[in-house]
Amino acid sequence: MRLQLRRGGRGGVPVLASDNACSLPPGPWTVISAVDRCGVAVGWCDAVTAALEPTARTCELTSLLGRPTSETVAAAWTAGEEPDSLAVPVSVDEQGRTVAIDLAADGPHALVAGTTGSGKSELLSSWVLALALRQPPSRLHLLLVDYKGGATFAVAAGLPHTVGLLTDLDGPASARALTTLRAELRRREALVAAAGVRDVVELDRPPARLVVVVDELRALVEESPERLLDLVRLATLGRSLGIHLVLATQRPSGVVNAQLRANVNLRICLRVLDAGDSTDVIGVADAAALPAAPAARW
Repeated sequence: MRLQLRRGGRGGVPVLASDNACSLPPGPWTVISAVDRCGVAVGWCDAVTAALEPTARTCELTSLLGRPTSETVAAAWTAGEEPDSLAVPVSVDEQGRTVAIDLAADGPHALVAGTTGSGKSELLSSWVLALALRQPPSRLHLLLVDYKGGATFAVAAGLPHTVGLLTDLDGPASARALTTLRAELRRREALVAAAGVRDVVELDRPPARLVVVVDELRALVEESPERLLDLVRLATLGRSLGIHLVLATQRPSGVVNAQLRANVNLRICLRVLDAGDSTDVIGVADAAALPAAPAARW
């Protein structure tokens, strides 16, 4: 067992100490979290399993992912298989086969549409939790934007991957976060340019993928129309910089402009009330014919 430590006082430098704290020289050390042999903080794994616990009681996510423990989460994170993949199971088809989505390969961005009660929030929450199980916090960061009061991502707020949870209840915080997001975009552009490569995955030490999930895009844009320009820029440049958008709304018409739509390859339509809304998202009217029963909403 190893301990992740931080030196107090003027030190302020994170330190990773082997064996046990008794072997450390005298000093004001503070234990942050235990770290296993593979360098994964045990507290991180506990946070992921804790986030899944309430979800397991209300949806069938665990039937797709199993019932993870801290040990299985750590094993998955350290396996090193497909470190750039964001492929996760999100549902099953009519034949009972698992349906997986890879935001990196199928995206890089996604649009999710669905009327009230269609299961949109459940899909987003399950998707976020599945991503957290797939990749460790060192390779995946989540910025969650919930303009429906914050309930959608309540279970994901404590994930070690989550770098921010923004809601419509705190407009100034959202504005500051978007400013930070612009700075992160410029930082990644500088990294790619300095290395003379075309994509962050070509870097020796690429930054973690950043997935920005927005629940109720329309409310966000109606409150601050200028934020649509930020999203368009992220969508345009995100692929090569390891930044992905998942944008959810009841009706994309009138809020998802041509520039944004041109960069969103992955589109999911849950139950909608109008055939035109379904056609607008996926090119066919089928989603308007979905029954309201929970098992058949998407």
